[in-house]
Amino acid sequence: MQLQVYFGPNSEDFVGIINTTDDSWSVVSTNVGPHPLKEAKKFFGIAATVGSMIYFGPYDADCVGRIDATDDTWACFPTNNATGGSKYMGGVLSASN
Repeated sequence: MQLQVYFGPNSEDFVGIINTTDDSWSVVSTNVGPHPLKEAKKFFGIAATVGSMIYFGPYDADCVGRIDATDDTWACFPTNNATGGSKYMGGVLSASN
């Protein structure tokens, strides 16, 4: 089993990933897709994980970041009504029926 630790980008332009099996480091760019990120303080940590999806709460970014841990693909979804800086600091996962 391969275990990886993901690091949310704040001032960097990528998600950092460390493979705990061999301590190798890799990155996934956040400057791809329809919402490339140019903000200085993009996200504030990791908000939640759902299955293989890891979500990043927006700090200055105008989107919620998501990386799929199965293939390390990045996506960012607009936060249309949440604008300005210092939007959120974290998040919580909630389940409902």
